[in-house]
Amino acid sequence: MTQTKPVPSPEMPMSEVEVEESTQDIEINLEEIEPPIPPDGGWGWVVLAGSFICMFFVDGLSFSFGIILSDVQESFQCSTTTISLAGSFIVGFTLISGPLVSAISNVVSFRVLVWVGSLASFCSVMTASFVYDVYSFIILYGVVTGICYGLIYLPSATIVTQWFAKRRATATGISVCGSSIGSAVYSIIIPRLVKLYSWRGCMAIMAAFSLNCFAAGFVFLSVRDYQRMKLRKKQKSEAKEKTEASLSQDIEQTENSNYHSGNEAELESGICNQVQKLEHGDRPGSHVTNLPATVQEDQTETHQIHSSKSTIHLSININRLRKWPSNWSDFFVHCSGLPEMFHDQSQGSSLLFTSSVSLRPYVQAGVHVDPKLQEEIKRRLERETELPVNRADFFYTTSMSRLDEFVSSHTLNEYVRSVTRIGASGIIEAVDEEIGKESKIKSNKVIRMLSELFDVSLFRSPTFAVLLASSVFGLLGYPVPYMFLSSEAQSLGFTVESSANLLVYLSSVNTVGRIVAGVISDWPCTDALLVNNAALIIAGVACMLLPILPTYAGHVAYAVTFGLSIAAFVSLRIILLVEMLGLDRLTNAYGFLLLFQGVAYMASSPILAAFYDAYNDYRYTFFLGGGCLIISGVMCIPLRKLHRWEKKRNGETIDPIERGCFFRCIRLARDRLRH
Repeated sequence: MTQTKPVPSPEMPMSEVEVEESTQDIEINLEEIEPPIPPDGGWGWVVLAGSFICMFFVDGLSFSFGIILSDVQESFQCSTTTISLAGSFIVGFTLISGPLVSAISNVVSFRVLVWVGSLASFCSVMTASFVYDVYSFIILYGVVTGICYGLIYLPSATIVTQWFAKRRATATGISVCGSSIGSAVYSIIIPRLVKLYSWRGCMAIMAAFSLNCFAAGFVFLSVRDYQRMKLRKKQKSEAKEKTEASLSQDIEQTENSNYHSGNEAELESGICNQVQKLEHGDRPGSHVTNLPATVQEDQTETHQIHSSKSTIHLSININRLRKWPSNWSDFFVHCSGLPEMFHDQSQGSSLLFTSSVSLRPYVQAGVHVDPKLQEEIKRRLERETELPVNRADFFYTTSMSRLDEFVSSHTLNEYVRSVTRIGASGIIEAVDEEIGKESKIKSNKVIRMLSELFDVSLFRSPTFAVLLASSVFGLLGYPVPYMFLSSEAQSLGFTVESSANLLVYLSSVNTVGRIVAGVISDWPCTDALLVNNAALIIAGVACMLLPILPTYAGHVAYAVTFGLSIAAFVSLRIILLVEMLGLDRLTNAYGFLLLFQGVAYMASSPILAAFYDAYNDYRYTFFLGGGCLIISGVMCIPLRKLHRWEKKRNGETIDPIERGCFFRCIRLARDRLRH
């Protein structure tokens, strides 16, 4: 067995210590710590409904601010550029907070994040409706509410991936439709509420609507928690039935007894016994047997894990009467039945479910291992498989047919194993707690994910740099209709209700567009890059043509065209990241994408509004926004050739799937036949 150099341990006194050898074997059921398999239904549909509700209320308010922009501007007596900061900040900070929220979700459940975000957003929006300083309004409504919505949005978008695999594209398509449907509904009711209660009363009502997300958060259970809940309920029911059957049998035996004088006492005794069993939890259930302790004469301290079909045996050996310098300790773990482990003691190792593992965490020498570690280790490992930091597909919310890992896997279980990493941090933390040592593993999980999200080495890839720049230009033009279409229509003489209805048309068609984009993304012959580029260019051209379409019919045509085309840009972005960079780098790429898109969105509205303030004409605003969208689409045209050049430069082979849709269809058919 490979050994590593002993590592200094500051907890030990500066003198030599004697370490007594002791070995204990712990048996752990391997099947119980496998990653939970998405059930593709069941309670997942309830989770999907909760996700839809959260998307509905979060994006409904965020993207409908443009409807009340003129009213708020008139109330605060400020420029369009200034007040537009509130509408851009609420979306921008929702995006920027995404990476931090995903890191925090390693130590806090999705339910808690949604609850906190819902309550905090209610307070911030409600307070914003009463302030009379424009900058206080921008901070409360834009910054604070945006961060709070980030606590709701990311868990709502990603929890669906835990419950759906084969139907993931359909499920996430339904979920994100909550955004566009929410925008449409808010666009209908906000003008009416403003007319009845002013914009301040309308915003107070919108704040109350945010509390619906709090109720939706109750259904955000993880797959394993839901399975445990069902198991406990089943065991309780079985125990109750068993007790009732035993009571009935005792009563029957007592009644048939010939010793009439002892009948009452015997009956009472039988009932008491059954009640005691029930109170002490005498329920059927599985348990794990500890193997006997052994003593070995060895020169090294080892911790071995031997696996069979369904169990793992941990053997912990500590040297007997060996003198070590007090500031050295070494702890080895070896697993012959689990996969290869990448060593990283500072941040916790990562384990892929494929072949074998070798872990080397550090513990204090001379500590006897308690068999109670068995349950703690198992619980930690189960938790590790669910952590976002250990799931390569955590941010992947679109068609599974685009993933090589999914298409080439024979079973769903095999796919889940291929994208799951187990960190050694769970074992280290369990041991640390048992020996009374303060553990810092929980904070390390957050730091580890943040370091993975913001690994700057990704910028060495010219493919990613171009894709990121394209996304920035896309987000600079994206908010044009949401922020300014209603005000632009009113400036042409259309009524407030008619102007707001333009966003209803846009959002309704956007819903259809997201569904269509999800469907075509499942087709193996679909070129996601081509669809993305065409959609951006069409949306940009539509923005630039709007100023020469002064009629209401022309505005409706613009809203329909923009809503349909921009849906493809939103839906296919993650597919492009995986296609160009691979699933292993999705977390890293998505972290930077959220950050840069958030900054771009925050800058877009003030820049676009500045053109209106300078020329007092919305035409230049739409010209600029449309130009940014066209640039975004044009930049991605050579992206695939650039990607092939980069792979050749790095000495990587070009997969046939990258040579065209024909090869993509052939490969998919081949993989399907293998199943």
